[in-house]
Amino acid sequence: MNERGSTTLFGISLLILISLIGLHILSKRINEHKDLHSKQSLLLCTKKINGETQQYIKKIQRYNKALKLLTLGKAISLFIPGANVATSSGMRQAIKVLKLIQLKLAFSYVKNITIEFNKHCYFSPNLLITPFQYKLVGFSRNKFNEALPRGNKWKIKTLKGKYIIITIINLKSGKIISKIHEVNLLSKLPFLSL
Repeated sequence: MNERGSTTLFGISLLILISLIGLHILSKRINEHKDLHSKQSLLLCTKKINGETQQYIKKIQRYNKALKLLTLGKAISLFIPGANVATSSGMRQAIKVLKLIQLKLAFSYVKNITIEFNKHCYFSPNLLITPFQYKLVGFSRNKFNEALPRGNKWKIKTLKGKYIIITIINLKSGKIISKIHEVNLLSKLPFLSL
């Protein structure tokens, strides 16, 4: 009888040990799945934000070229007798319209980014100030009425779970470089700073 009791106790202990190992492996697999889902969500979010930002930059730069041509045309028309009166007011109106279109693009970009943020897509707050300089009303502009960029490169940080993607967009060439990093909980705090 005593031998059967110890065999039963050993069998139950072995069964509990195997169950605990199985639960540990299952728990690990569940965490890996959550990490994979978080990473996938981050990649999709980054793709969306990078695409929005790249399109925004291209559109602003396209309008910058048109503004530069109109400003140069307006300046050249000063030297042509009689052309100044006819073309100056039309070019002034066209410049004003293009500036308003650029401002509308900026508001639309910020609205779209904010919508992504509300879908649990966390990114660095610098996205809301956009890659172009502002003044009190509208963009800061050069002598050709072009919206001035904040620099040659624009950095975007996107965060989800334990991953962060840092994207650098070259404003001149349009080239995008993104790198994914695994971060610990304490390193998320500096993420909120600009």
